[in-house]
Amino acid sequence: MEYTFIRNYRDDQALRKSFSTLAKKIFGIDFEKWYESGGWNHNYIPYSFRWGNEIIANVSVNTMELMIQGKRHKAIQIGTVMTDPLHRRKGLAAGLMERVIEDFDSGYDLFFLAAEEDAVPLYEKLGFRKIEAKRFVIDAEYYRRLEKPLERVEMPLEKLLELKGKADPMSLVLSAVSDEHILAFYYAHGFSRCIYKIGSECYAIFEIEKDVLHLYDILSTEKFFIERIIEMITPMGIKSVECHFTPPLDTKGLRILEDSEGGWMIRSRGETGFPEISVYPEISKA
Repeated sequence: MEYTFIRNYRDDQALRKSFSTLAKKIFGIDFEKWYESGGWNHNYIPYSFRWGNEIIANVSVNTMELMIQGKRHKAIQIGTVMTDPLHRRKGLAAGLMERVIEDFDSGYDLFFLAAEEDAVPLYEKLGFRKIEAKRFVIDAEYYRRLEKPLERVEMPLEKLLELKGKADPMSLVLSAVSDEHILAFYYAHGFSRCIYKIGSECYAIFEIEKDVLHLYDILSTEKFFIERIIEMITPMGIKSVECHFTPPLDTKGLRILEDSEGGWMIRSRGETGFPEISVYPEISKA
């Protein structure tokens, strides 16, 4: 039996469910929840090989724009790279990556992905270069903190995505644009319980882990200041706020750390890439 290439089969129930079965096997993630919520849109395109009626290898394309140093760039984020263990070491992932590059190279400024260390040589052969990641941690002792923690709010996915579309990019240094489908994925997998209202049209997405507040996004149609936001969301007992995006580098109490567990690989035209001191937004990560 030969491998059959197939792509963009979101609305083929049998193939989509086979894809979801493989993703659950490899990553423990249920893609059907995302599909049923309406979050899987035209920006997410699986490139796959099937063996009979089963999807056994995949590389997914996420079309989007990146805001880099105030300029928009058309970008492809690669995600959901997976191969069934019984079909590994046959060049399937490399073959799918080559097809993706061939299809999108002329129309996009850069490709990027988060790669496991053992996969780095494969991507380097395809023209990707590795860049180191940073972490932005803010010392909470510089800020007033709340006596009473904020209460979460219920927000329908449709309203969240509408607000995302209206809001300005989180950072002009490095932000993702037109990535609503990825935000919808995180919403379907638990982040619906991490939304807090802090203004008439201003919401923060965060979660608290012991004495660390993990701040993922601020969605606002009005101008805001990160230092004021921190004081509006941080309760007593929190020692640090980790920004999973790029905050203003002059933010009070900000420390810039090396991220030994992070890192990206980029394939681009010329020198286009992530700024050296930046963090790609966590909830824009496919």
